[in-house]
Amino acid sequence: MEVATLVAVGDLEDIRVLVNRLEIHMRSLVENVDFALGDEEAVKFGIEEMKKKLGEFMRSVDRLGKQKASKLVGGEGRGEACWV
Repeated sequence: MEVATLVAVGDLEDIRVLVNRLEIHMRSLVENVDFALGDEEAVKFGIEEMKKKLGEFMRSVDRLGKQKASKLVGGEGRGEACWV
């Protein structure tokens, strides 16, 4: 397999792990919200927690994109050596 393909597969695996982690957090939060449906404050709290987890997920995806961009700029990921 070419280096670029291996890098892409690794990046996709990182994304899969992040999505799975987000899914687990969201499922937990939805269960908590379902439990507290009668309490408006609990629902607000649940929504805020979901926003925080989504923000964490988006920051992780952003970091992953920046890592990928820096690898491409440095010559990695295209099978090229980066000589300094």
